Amino acid sequence: RLWRKRPLLRRPGGRAIRLRRIGLAAAVVALIALAAGRYALLYRDLADGKDHLLAAAELMEASGLDIEKSELDSAEASFQRAQDKLASASHALNSDPLLFVAAHLPWAGSQVQAARNLAESGADGSDIGLEAVRAMRSFQSVRDTQGGALSERVTLVLDAVEPNVAVIEDKLAGVER
Repeated sequence: RLWRKRPLLRRPGGRAIRLRRIGLAAAVVALIALAAGRYALLYRDLADGKDHLLAAAELMEASGLDIEKSELDSAEASFQRAQDKLASASHALNSDPLLFVAAHLPWAGSQVQAARNLAESGADGSDIGLEAVRAMRSFQSVRDTQGGALSERVTLVLDAVEPNVAVIEDKLAGVER
């Protein structure tokens, strides 16, 4: 023979084969557990991002133009946390090798793509929220520094928020696609 059997690996009754199978099964179970843990963290990031995004949007909508600076700071922090969580989830969804394979399977591909699209849309939504906060700060700055009625300051307000509106429109166009 060209090779020599190792006496320690070959035990009576096929124990070596059973040990290899058990080792392989343990490795597969460990990989599945690792993947499940990673996907649980991914799901948590998506859920947390959604919660932060909704909380910030509700705060800004409820307060309207009379939003206090502290509330605006809170909304901005929530939008930023949402952006961090959703961008992290989006990156994980787009870079995971198992999801790459699953995306090419007929029964799972559309689900993976839907999850990717939702994460990207959420990240874009948080970008829009952050830009809305910047626009609101510009509005407040004009309101607080310029005298006269608001109707007299409309052009100043529109000029101040124009760059923010352009970014928001661009992001909205991306979400609609």
